[in-house]
Amino acid sequence: MIKAVVFDLDDTLYPESSYVESGFKAVDSYLLEQHEITGFFNTARELFHSGHRGRVFNDTLDALGVEYQLALIEELVNVYRSHLPTIALSSEAKDILDRLSGRCKMGLITDGYRQVQRNKINALGVSDYFHEICVTDELGRDYWKPHEKSYQLMQKTLEVEPEQCVYVADNPNKDFVTPKKMGWLTVQLISETGEYCFTDVTPEFEAEHKINSLPELRQVLEI
Repeated sequence: MIKAVVFDLDDTLYPESSYVESGFKAVDSYLLEQHEITGFFNTARELFHSGHRGRVFNDTLDALGVEYQLALIEELVNVYRSHLPTIALSSEAKDILDRLSGRCKMGLITDGYRQVQRNKINALGVSDYFHEICVTDELGRDYWKPHEKSYQLMQKTLEVEPEQCVYVADNPNKDFVTPKKMGWLTVQLISETGEYCFTDVTPEFEAEHKINSLPELRQVLEI
């Protein structure tokens, strides 16, 4: 019997691209106010949605013809990571959380820099849904998924056995291999807008169930 449902955050409960765009807007405003540089948001957004990752700030400034030093990139990264995002739960996420509330224990495990993830959690207003929230960066950078520590702590805090736990997430590169080994049931949300919707992995990294939308989780959980 399932007694605990644990969720990932990014691209599971809300589309991470909305956080990225929120961050780009914060950087755009900063550049205009502090450096009189315009056009950052539209250019960065276009580059991101065309697949640019990692050096998107550099690439955007290059595209705008801006001469810059590394210190400016560090400024922009700090603005991006520290900004209070304008993001919202998807309607499907809110519905499934509402349905599960009171039926079972719920947890959240999320990777990412602690300030960034806590800002997201606060902006989404989801804290009251969860009996336990684990931002893995607060345990230490070495304990990001797929390290087992966050899953072990979650299981202990929620006071459930492995076979009573479900983990719902999106990234097969790191989300499912560990809870599967521990005996949890794993569910991958495959969204057309998700970062990992077309990722192929070996069987040990695959989730046992795959769904295309959160309402389908009701069938997996039989609720």
